[in-house]
Amino acid sequence: MAVGLVAGGAGVLTFLHHGPPLLGVWLPAGMLAGGFGALLVQAARTFRHRRRPKVDAGMKTAVGGLVLFALGMVLGPVVLLTDMAPGTTTAYGTALILGLGLFVAGHYYKIVPFLVWYHRFGPLAGKKPVPAVGDLYSAGTAHLAGAALFVGSLGLVAAPPSGSVGLARVAAILFLAGAAVLAVQILQIARRRP
Repeated sequence: MAVGLVAGGAGVLTFLHHGPPLLGVWLPAGMLAGGFGALLVQAARTFRHRRRPKVDAGMKTAVGGLVLFALGMVLGPVVLLTDMAPGTTTAYGTALILGLGLFVAGHYYKIVPFLVWYHRFGPLAGKKPVPAVGDLYSAGTAHLAGAALFVGSLGLVAAPPSGSVGLARVAAILFLAGAAVLAVQILQIARRRP
């Protein structure tokens, strides 16, 4: 349902954005909000019913992305219903884009180690000792990368409405540092061999 509403809302917005406000603004806004809302509800249910009590770094980063989605959903009606300054509109778009980015980045810590382990270490399982999937990277470093990405994202969302260039610079540096650490870790995982 979430995918259908988001894709449909984006399609309606693409083709009817110059049309009457009901079709060009309100319909796609409602569809996109419904899609993002359904995603948040589904993620909350999945998180609540998880089997592992400990939340790893990748899932914490993905949850940070969902928090940014929720922030974007709060800012969306404000942008649509009021004549806000461009900074608030920028914050809205930034929250949604960075939310998606963090959600995907968090899943890298699940998908890439599993694929590398399955391809390179799986055939050796039972024949000789092999590391666990979670042992292919440093969890502490992954937590730092996720925290830097999330805090940097919050700063990048807050900077446009506040007009603070200093906040934007610090947030961008923090975000860049988190992204660089994540990229290095993913490359190191991809190069792991038995």
